[in-house]
Amino acid sequence: MAGVLNVLASNPIWVATMGIKADTYPGSNVFGVLSKTYRDGGIGALYSGTGASLLLVANPIIHYTAYESLKGLRIASLAKSSGKGVSDIILSGGDIFVFGALAKCIATILTYPLQLAQTRLRSIRKKAKKDDEKEDKAVAKGGSFLLTLWNGLANEYSATWNFLVNHVKTNGFTAMFQGMGAKLLQTVLNAAFSLLFL
Repeated sequence: MAGVLNVLASNPIWVATMGIKADTYPGSNVFGVLSKTYRDGGIGALYSGTGASLLLVANPIIHYTAYESLKGLRIASLAKSSGKGVSDIILSGGDIFVFGALAKCIATILTYPLQLAQTRLRSIRKKAKKDDEKEDKAVAKGGSFLLTLWNGLANEYSATWNFLVNHVKTNGFTAMFQGMGAKLLQTVLNAAFSLLFL
């Protein structure tokens, strides 16, 4: 739940940051971009890309569930072989590092296709014609916050699913994991060290 609330609270800031990077409103700061984005596209424009981000909330859930499962199995195994109680077992730094790395590897592999879809869809949307965006934004601007958010999420989920299906049909199943090696290296080491020094 915290991840979902974080996405909903921080997405407008992310949209503004991307607007600054793309120089959408030259010379504007974060608050200027937020206000101009809202003016031009309504509340829906501030929540662009939220659907995929909400799906990606699953990554840390998978990571910590896998980590705790691996840790629990190791503790049970050590307790059984040593004759000690489970609460008396202390894992080594090596165990924690390896389990953190394995757990993040599992989470990244399972969610990487969503990350790929999110990145590609953002790229595709940047290339979309401004006329189509203006029509969509004009409709979104007049609606209520929750209705606009709900419609945006439904469209986002549909676009993500359609992208993944078409990407597999066109390029094969393994194409959903293009570029994953670098992502694994970055996230697995980060997670392993974070858990080690926690």
